[in-house]
This record gives sequence, C-alpha cells and structure tokens, in this order.
Amino acid sequence: MASLRDVVSEYQDDLRYGIAWLAFWREGRSSQAEAFRLDLDDTLYPEDRARLAEIQAADPRAIVVNGYYSGYLSEEMSVAELAAGVRHHYDNGLNNIAPFMEAHSDELPPDVLEAAREKAHAAGLPFYERPYRGDDIDPYTYDGHMSIEDYELMQKLMEQDRERSEPMSEVFSILLHNRQRYEQGKEGLWFSLPTTTEKLQAALREIGISADNPQDFFLYGYRSPQERPIKLPRDLVLSADVDELNFLAARLEKLDAAELAELNAALTSPQSDFHSIGQIIDYPDNVDYYVHLPDVTGTGQLGDYYLNRSGMVDMPEEWKAGIFLPRFGLHIANTEHGVFTDYGYLVKSGDEWQRVHEGQPVPEEYRVIFYLRYLIRRNDCMLKKHLKKIVSLVLVTMMAIGMSITAIAAEPYQNELEAVMDTSPADSGQVTHYDTTTGEMLVEDGELLTFDEVAIPVPKGSADTPSERGIEIYLVRAGIKKTSGGEFTWYFNVDCPTSPFVKPNIKLTAQLKGSFTTLSGSYSNVGGSVYHTYTSNSEYGVDYTWTVPAKTGYYYVAYTITDYDNATSGSGVTTTALSNRTGHAWNFNFSDSVSGKSLPMPPANYAKGATTTRPSNLADTYYNTYTANTGVTLNRSLYDVHHIRPLAYGGSNAYSNLIHLPKATHTQVTSWWAGY
Repeated sequence: MASLRDVVSEYQDDLRYGIAWLAFWREGRSSQAEAFRLDLDDTLYPEDRARLAEIQAADPRAIVVNGYYSGYLSEEMSVAELAAGVRHHYDNGLNNIAPFMEAHSDELPPDVLEAAREKAHAAGLPFYERPYRGDDIDPYTYDGHMSIEDYELMQKLMEQDRERSEPMSEVFSILLHNRQRYEQGKEGLWFSLPTTTEKLQAALREIGISADNPQDFFLYGYRSPQERPIKLPRDLVLSADVDELNFLAARLEKLDAAELAELNAALTSPQSDFHSIGQIIDYPDNVDYYVHLPDVTGTGQLGDYYLNRSGMVDMPEEWKAGIFLPRFGLHIANTEHGVFTDYGYLVKSGDEWQRVHEGQPVPEEYRVIFYLRYLIRRNDCMLKKHLKKIVSLVLVTMMAIGMSITAIAAEPYQNELEAVMDTSPADSGQVTHYDTTTGEMLVEDGELLTFDEVAIPVPKGSADTPSERGIEIYLVRAGIKKTSGGEFTWYFNVDCPTSPFVKPNIKLTAQLKGSFTTLSGSYSNVGGSVYHTYTSNSEYGVDYTWTVPAKTGYYYVAYTITDYDNATSGSGVTTTALSNRTGHAWNFNFSDSVSGKSLPMPPANYAKGATTTRPSNLADTYYNTYTANTGVTLNRSLYDVHHIRPLAYGGSNAYSNLIHLPKATHTQVTSWWAGY
C-alpha cells in the first residue's frame, strides 16, 4: 500500500518545477499518481484523455495539479509540504479531473460541428473540425480532423493556388554566419536550398566570407517553409557540409506530400533511425521502409484502424463493441514496435534499408562551395582561429616509408590555403550552442560539459632558418567524464594530426581554472596541475583523468605542450562554460525582441535562503503586464513563465525577474536548476 508521501516523493521534481501535470487518486487505501504532458496547443493527447477518463472512473475525486499553475505547491517545499499541498487539493475538491479535461480538450459538441460543416460546404470550402488555437494546420499531413472528402478538397484548392502562383523553390533554408559578424552582434543571412555555386558565393560575400577569409564561416540556424515543413534535426543540419545539404534539398524536393509526411514522422519519432544527413539523403530510395498511418495519432485510433478499417480482424460486429480500443491499439503498437508521432503512426515494413548515397561523395552537380569544401568543419572554430595565424599549410614531404606530412609556415605569407588538413573529428551528433557573452561554442543539451578542441601550434625545426621552420598542430579535448560522490572526473585527450604516423615525444600540462562567482569573475586553479608524458603513439587518443570537488562554476582548461625533441612549447585554452554541480553546461539562449528581455547566464554563487511563495495568478499577472507594456498579446499555449532568479535562490515575483520561455526550453532550464 503506497502512501501519499511515497508517491509525492517519486514525483517531487515534477511537482516542484512544473515539469508535468500530475494526476493523484486513490485505489482502496493506496495513493496513486501518474504524469501527463499537454500538446503544444495546450490540449490533451487522445490517449491521455482516455487514460484520465479511466482514472476518474476509478476515483471520482481524483485531481490533476502542476507545481507552477496550482496553488499550495512551490519549488522550495519539502516532500512533506508537497504532500500536504496535494492532500489539500484532494480533500477540498480542487482541480478535479473533469474540469481539467474540459479546459484542455480540443473536441466540440457534435451539433456545433455539423452546423459549421454545412456552412463550410455551402461556401465550397473544406471543413476542419479542430478549434483554432492560433496555430495553422499542416496541409500536407492528414491529421484526422477532416473527412477524406474535405482533405481531398483542400488539396485540390491548394493545387489551384499553386498553378496561379510561381512554383516554390525553397525546400529549406540555412542561416549563414561569419564569426566576426556574430561577435559584433550582427545578423547572419538566411539562404534557400537547393542552390547554385554562383548564388552561394554571392551570399557568402554579402556576409564577408571569401577565399581570403574562409575560416570564420559557420552555420547557425535552420528553418523550412510553413507550407511544406521538413523536420530535419537542427544539430545534424548545423554540423553538415553545405554540399551535403544542397544535395539533400534537391533529393527532398521530389517527395510528394505523403512521402514527406512519412519522412517527418520518421524524423520526429522518439526512436528515429536517422543519425546523419547521409541517411536522410537515402530516404527517397527507401519510401517503402516504413508503413505510415498519417491519421492515426493515438492508441484509440490505432485500435480502431486495425479493428474496423484494416481488414485484418475478422469477427462479428457485435463482438467488436466489447473491445476497448485504446488498450487494443496499445497492444498492437507494443507488438509491432510502432511509434506515435505528430505526423501519425509509424512502423517498419520489414523491407531492408537501401544504402545508396550515404558515405559516398556528393555528386559534382550539387557541389557549390568550392573554396570551403576542404576546410575544417565549422564546429572546430578554435582550430581555425589558430590556423589563420599560422597562414598557409603546404604538403612538402611524403616519406615513402612513414608517409609523414609536415606543415610548413610559408614565407612570404600567402593569401590562400594551398593545402588544408581535415583534422575534424567524426560527427558526434552534438548540438552546438554559442555563449551569448563570449561568442564561443558550448556543448549539447543534456550532456555532460565538454569543450571544443583546442588547437595548440608548437614550432619545430631550426629557429635560425625561417624557410625550414615547421609547425606541429596538437588538438586537445577536455570535459567532465562523470560525476559521483561529490566529485567531477575531468579528462583530457590529445592528438597530433600533422604527424599521423610517428607522433612526437611531448609533455602535456593541464590546469583547470574556475570562477565561482560570474563569467568575468576571478579564476583560480582548481585541483592543481596535472600532466602526462607522451612517448609512444599508443598514448595519443587516450582519455586521461583527474578529479576535483563537484561545484557549480565557470570553468576553462589551460594547456601547455612541451616538445622534448625540439625544446619548444605552445599553449592554449578552451572556451569558458558554466556547469552546475551535476556536470551539465548552461547553454540556453532566449531573447524577446519585443520587450528586450533575455535569459541571462546566472552567477555561480547563488545560495538557498528565505524564499518567496509563487502566487497562483503569477502567469496572468505576467502576461497582462507584458501586454500593457508592449501592446503585444502572447500565445500562452507556447510559453511558460519562468523566474530568472529562482525563488529558491532569493528570486522574487517581480515582473523584472520573470520571462516567458518556450515550453521545451523551460523544461530544460528547470532541470538544469535542479542540479544547481
């Protein structure tokens, strides 16, 4: 028998930080709880609505609460206090399930639907059953809120509109950016794909990228047309080569609406098979790899499809009435390993995936970025910064035995790189972010803090003979490997790509620097100096670790590399990043151009103390104040109201301490604060 305190303890973080809506009910003398999340339009998913109906039938007094929107609950409460708040709601009949379902339902009464349908048809228009909540429907995905006849009518009208207008050339767009422009706060340039070499070069020149200045180029954004959305993973796009993306756009341009809907379902699936741009490029050759039911978005609809429409179930009609469709659909989905997405139900057909273009060079006709094609990838910004100072690299020696490649700093300086070594690591699938204060790249959402590679140039050869002066490039990675027992386990890893076969004998010294106040605060040595001597190839590419106390702070790592053979040395530092005590980096960016508010990087020295209670009408107060100040009414279904400085760390409910964040961002931010 579970007590209320037991179930509250299990869901305490959800309650404190408003991560989900929580249903509480009783079965006999045992307390039960279950988490629910709303759709982006603030409505219940069909399967969740069915589940809540089950809970209400089991306990008519059942409640649904959220730590941010329900009274008697707050971030700073203990488990006992949270349990008391939940009990108050339950005992006093507050926030019962029935009104919650009504407030978050997208269903309309049948008589209202039919009256509206008649008016639409009389005007020659298709009828869409779902109430309008500020979001446009996706005309390329059959979502079950239209009859087949209405959907076909909508497609016919859209085709007529297309015939009267110019054909759409944009498949998707990327945001081209220049590092220098970015650090100056200047905007990048949105650029449509597919494209030609001439158009791309003109766009790059517009943002100051040329053959004389290629190393500052990077991608910073992705979007697709609302009329034909393509849900490509942003991290894959930003880490891809422009030629790859151009080829991808040309391939996806040929997909029809049904194939594109299937692709979007596969891309947004929680169990997506797509982990590279190359795989997505191959999708047009594998449209039969999946079975896609675009109008099936929940277990009840799946059960109905298999029972009544698929022709796979042969039983008397009177028997079918006794089958609970959501349970039947859930059983089918589990059996065939199908998934529900915003674009319908998806299951693998059993066909073998055909690998056609993945891993192959981009065809010549789609190569558009000729002078950047062989450059180091954008996410190796620190390496490019140093290569810019080293000037041109020339391949001067290929030993018949060792095939060693020596990078020489040419005299006089050259304007163009005659040969460039691609020293970028294999794609890791990480999402790159930029620190709004320093302009440097940070790490992936939800991952332990890691830094970009630091390129450390070390001179070699005779210092008295400039023409023979060589440069070794060392790439050093660092980050938090794990956290346990109140300690960070940091690692460093070094490689020397300029000597791919016989590595130099070196000593690497690393110092972890930390500021436990602000980004611009005083940094001190954390944990002393650690070093490793590299005397064989096998020692390169290995993670070497050291431990320090786990603590929220701003961190960077400083390196010095000493070349034993040439008695030379070089040094470098990583970018600076903010980590919480669980080792996760702060990498959240949100700015509101209307109010001028933005989400700042917090100090590292907030302390818990006396807290202010969050009022139940906080969201209403914020949105009303925002409208009064700006004249703009926000779509509340898209945002959560967030305390910039949390109440648990001395924050207040003042408007100046509040900001609206996209729901997904808010969930990530509150999770980060949970580890502060």
